[in-house]
Amino acid sequence: MTERDIFMKLFDFSINTYYLWKKQGRLIFDLLDKYFSKEDLEEFISTGKVSKYEDIENNIFTNHIRTTEILKFLSITETDTLKNTLVDILKENNINAGTVEYLKSRRSKYEILKKIRNLLDDLYHEKQENRRYNSGIPDIDTSISENQSWYEFEKVLSTFNDQLGFDFNTEDRGIIDNIISRYKVYNTLYKLESI
Repeated sequence: MTERDIFMKLFDFSINTYYLWKKQGRLIFDLLDKYFSKEDLEEFISTGKVSKYEDIENNIFTNHIRTTEILKFLSITETDTLKNTLVDILKENNINAGTVEYLKSRRSKYEILKKIRNLLDDLYHEKQENRRYNSGIPDIDTSISENQSWYEFEKVLSTFNDQLGFDFNTEDRGIIDNIISRYKVYNTLYKLESI
């Protein structure tokens, strides 16, 4: 489809009107050229929507819902429960003794949340490096050293979720970053820390 065909279809006008508007320099041409590709406009004509903008709207809504779920979870879960559960699982799986010691000395949900974020980040990077991950605990040969840490991070996260009755996943990294960066505000609104 040419630009002319697209505009004639979008505005339901004749070829003469198209050329007249183009000659007049109507702003609608600049607007559509600036914010929509030819493919976007063709998709809109054929389907009535532009999927990349639909996805943005859905992602904003989904992130809002997920942020609310995580904040509610954090507000009803005791700091010591989060800390002790994570410490026990890390110790059971012999993962990062330094993190275990760090967590033992901390009493703030904020600091525990940063460690949960690190766990999700570690798992995400393990998945990216291996590229063999599908979903759930991977069905891989754990005797191969390159697969071991990947499996251990997945197992820690899965056990952590099972014991707490939640579903943290690697997609939560950006949301948790937002919560960490605005922790004082969220703590005021959701009472994340016990008083």
